[in-house]
Amino acid sequence: MKALKGQRAAQIASLADLAGMIEAGSLARLSAVSEERLATLGALGRLQADTSAAQDVGGLGDLCILARHQQWRQHRRAALNIRLAAQTAAWQDKRQKAARDVARADVARRLAAKAMRERPRRG
Repeated sequence: MKALKGQRAAQIASLADLAGMIEAGSLARLSAVSEERLATLGALGRLQADTSAAQDVGGLGDLCILARHQQWRQHRRAALNIRLAAQTAAWQDKRQKAARDVARADVARRLAAKAMRERPRRG
């Protein structure tokens, strides 16, 4: 019986190690998606702040250039918003999975600590 408790404690410790590795991978994936999302938000912010083309409009040629630039900005903004929507959905999914994996790893660590305390001492 004592040997079984020792084996059980070792198995639980191994499961806790595995849960920790899964947790780390999940958090790394969440971090990567978060960085991509922040980069897209930054690009959208820079696009919104770009008002340099609206200055110094003189002739008809300048108006055409300004119109093309505004059209490009609209298309770029639309593309970035589509990308942001996909990244936000992925981020929410990864965040949910990471929360689950963190909770599982926490439970596994607690069980391993409890099993180690209950393990029979040799002596």
